[in-house]
Amino acid sequence: MVRLSNYIEDYYPAPTTTPPSQDSDCDGVPDSDNDGWCDTIDPCPDIPGIRCCGDGDCASDEDCSSCPEDCGECPNSPEPPPSTPPSDPCGDDLDGDGVGENCDECPGVKGKVEYNGCRCPGVPDDYRWDDCKYYEGSINFQEQKIDELEWVEGYEKDVLEKTEEYADTAGDCGRIDAFFGLISAHTGAGPLIFGIGAAGWFWVEDYIEGDAEDLEDLIDDIKDEIDVHKDKKDQFEEDSIRCGCP
Repeated sequence: MVRLSNYIEDYYPAPTTTPPSQDSDCDGVPDSDNDGWCDTIDPCPDIPGIRCCGDGDCASDEDCSSCPEDCGECPNSPEPPPSTPPSDPCGDDLDGDGVGENCDECPGVKGKVEYNGCRCPGVPDDYRWDDCKYYEGSINFQEQKIDELEWVEGYEKDVLEKTEEYADTAGDCGRIDAFFGLISAHTGAGPLIFGIGAAGWFWVEDYIEGDAEDLEDLIDDIKDEIDVHKDKKDQFEEDSIRCGCP
């Protein structure tokens, strides 16, 4: 069956000159697209010419993609590709610490997200275990050093106490010897000498007191070292809290 549109196109080609007026040829019927074909016989009343998508004829310049109304739906139309998620501006996380390489302030180091890919404060980059393990071990080490130094401090204090007692004893012996020396000088009796005499005992007293002063300096140094380890322990504990360790 010959389509009406083909018939019209073949036997009544579109005019190449100015279309006639509606009053003379269309008898008052409107020509909406002003192409010379009255709307009552124009297959495409809104488009100039008589060929258009929707005229029922799949023309040579139409296909299933451009005009499915005339040519039908395309077979096996491909599904639209899945949407691609936006790329991460930080790039790939090459060291596995949750921070992309472009944003990682310590590339090549498995750090923490909170520190932009770097290790927590004070943790060496080459430390092989978790940052919290570093703090735990460091705190335990400082506590052990503090315990050891406090034991040494107590021992040296005991030695100092005994040393001061020896110095007092030597001084007492010297004073006793000196006292009896004065008596013997007035009475003519022989002096009472405790082994080395008064001068010897006073020398011993001075010597032992020198040892006592050295012990006091040593104890002060030990106290200073204890304070250093306590400060380190406190710092490790603060860093551990900032690092989010339990």
